[in-house]
Amino acid sequence: MALSVQQQAVIDWVTGGKGSLELVARAGCGKTFTLMAAIDAIAEHKLGDVALMAYNKSIATELKNRLVAKKIDWKVAQAGTVHSFGFAAWRKVAPKVEVDENKSYTIIDSMVDKAAHKCVYRDAAPLIAKVVAHAKGRAFGHLINQCSREAWLDIWEHFGLDEELADAGPHSQSDVLRAACKVFKRSLELCSEVIDFDDMILAPLVFKARFWPKDWILVDESQDTNPARRALALAMLKPRTGRMIFVGDDRQAIYGFTGADSDSMAQLKHVTSATTLPLNVTYRCPKSVVQLAQSIVADITAHDSAPQGVVRAIEYNDLFDSALTKADAILCRNTAPLINCAYALISAGTPCRVEGREIGTGLIKLARRWKVSALDKLLDKLEEYEARETAKLMSQDKESAVEGLQDKLACLRLMIERVTRKGLHSVNDLVAEITTMFGDVKEGQVADVLMLGTIHRSKGREWPRVFILGRTRFLPSPYAKKEWQQVQEQNLEYVAITRAQQELIDVDMPKEGEG
Repeated sequence: MALSVQQQAVIDWVTGGKGSLELVARAGCGKTFTLMAAIDAIAEHKLGDVALMAYNKSIATELKNRLVAKKIDWKVAQAGTVHSFGFAAWRKVAPKVEVDENKSYTIIDSMVDKAAHKCVYRDAAPLIAKVVAHAKGRAFGHLINQCSREAWLDIWEHFGLDEELADAGPHSQSDVLRAACKVFKRSLELCSEVIDFDDMILAPLVFKARFWPKDWILVDESQDTNPARRALALAMLKPRTGRMIFVGDDRQAIYGFTGADSDSMAQLKHVTSATTLPLNVTYRCPKSVVQLAQSIVADITAHDSAPQGVVRAIEYNDLFDSALTKADAILCRNTAPLINCAYALISAGTPCRVEGREIGTGLIKLARRWKVSALDKLLDKLEEYEARETAKLMSQDKESAVEGLQDKLACLRLMIERVTRKGLHSVNDLVAEITTMFGDVKEGQVADVLMLGTIHRSKGREWPRVFILGRTRFLPSPYAKKEWQQVQEQNLEYVAITRAQQELIDVDMPKEGEG
């Protein structure tokens, strides 16, 4: 496959340019092909060694296979996740270290018996562990003073953790943050013996492990990096002469709620004084889809050879007459509409599931929270819980957390209604229903039934035909008040649109009270 003009510009920069490069690669624009061509050029011109950092394990495996196929020696180029590079450095410091993904919970359990206020560790363990994970992602102890109360409060505010405080018993924000700070400190103390996945990046940074400096650091999906990932990539770069290529699409930054910075590419550009080059001709989307995407991201362009494609709208009821197959995708901003749609499809004879096993796990946890056994009692508890938590969140100016709460409760109520229609009335029956409804497609495998999923889960994927439920109803979220939240809502719409390879269908879902 020949290089495009834009891709050739990247190779020319590699062989004749200086410094670092920000490569802004829009959806479906051949970024992986371009990265591999850049490595070819580095190897051919003997420009040094390369560390190619992938966002997750499956992408890292794909990149490793491509390097092997190209017969590029591992001494010239290595592909891996940021975690794997950090872990390799840490193993040299602590060769007998063990990995325990539940490390924070293990520490919390040990503190239940020893702490003066042991009940907070028992009652708020999941929330404490989440706060600790966010602190590690922000590189506390390396970039930020781990004793800074303001820094811990900023985590709480940024990630809107007030909703989850309701599941932490009678404990205050201060109680949880104080406990999280102690767990974090103990976690650092144990890093020579045991680490979790976040420690793979943080430990070598905090304790200044020796990295083998690289002439080139290539960072894929750089828009989804957090401070710790960026810090490790920079720490591996050869001082003064090292060059970095960070590739990503700032308009596909949708993981701010998980810890990624919405402006991560801008931050990398600032610290490296990088040149910027575009990669904005998409090979995935037809012209009509690109035209719609341009209303959000003006510079994305369809390839000259792209077909016209189809963008159209249908009414919700017409969805069930659309000859749906497992090759299609049905996407939505929120989960509850997907569950409602899934039940309607099943009733119409179309087998399907909702992607996101962890969503189901969260619903089961909420269903069992009050230890009631009957569904009618659970409905009463949900009504009281919604009124109480909504009022609390609104009084604390936490409107962005209200939507997540209401979506979760709507999911449970829909599933309770379904179970009740079957003549079943226990929470155990509800749990069985949730387990059946939610599932995941394993990496590298094809779904055996039609899958419905949130837009967040669709990133990095593509389908010939994409249906978007209620795009104008659910996007943007009315609870996105902060600037970074509003930007990410626009990004979500752009991601949803650019999943379509042939046809994009808007499924109209009027707002409540309309139609």
